[in-house]
Amino acid sequence: MLKYTMGSDGAFERRQMELAVMQDCPVSDVTEDDVVASYRRECDPKSDDPWMLEYLRLGVLAYRQGPHLFVHGGVHVHNIGTVPGVSGITADLDTWIAQLNSWKDAQLADYEADP
Repeated sequence: MLKYTMGSDGAFERRQMELAVMQDCPVSDVTEDDVVASYRRECDPKSDDPWMLEYLRLGVLAYRQGPHLFVHGGVHVHNIGTVPGVSGITADLDTWIAQLNSWKDAQLADYEADP
C-alpha cells in the first residue's frame, strides 16, 4: 500500500530501521509484523499514544490564507469544487474548503468509531 497507493516507496523499510534504532537492536530483529503493529498503534484510538491519529484530527485537507490555497494533494480541473460522496460542484472556494474538511472529519470519526 505504501509503495503503490501512497507513493511512499521505501517507507516500510525506513520505519523498520527507525524501530531498530529506537529499540537499540539490529534491523534484522525488527519483523514485518513489528512494523505493521507500530503503524497500527500510532492510529489506534485505544492506544496509549495515538500520535498519528491526533495529527490527522488536527490537520485539514484544504486551508486558505488570503489569496493562497494550501491543499493535501493537488487541485486540477477534475477535482476542483468536488467533495467525495457529494454530487455536483461547489463553486464557492470557502464553502468547498469547509466541505472538504468536514468530509475529512466525518471519515475520521467513522474510523475512530470502528477502527
